[in-house]
Amino acid sequence: MFTCTVCGAVESREELVNEVFQVDEKYVRIDHLPARVCTRCGDETF
Repeated sequence: MFTCTVCGAVESREELVNEVFQVDEKYVRIDHLPARVCTRCGDETF
């Protein structure tokens, strides 16, 4: 069961999101990354 670590909401949806990560002082953009997104605050969990 999902519980948001930011706001405590229990509802979420699955989405494909774009995210930028820093790896060894370089920025890497990942497109279409599956994530669970909180319906209340929008926090993404990978």
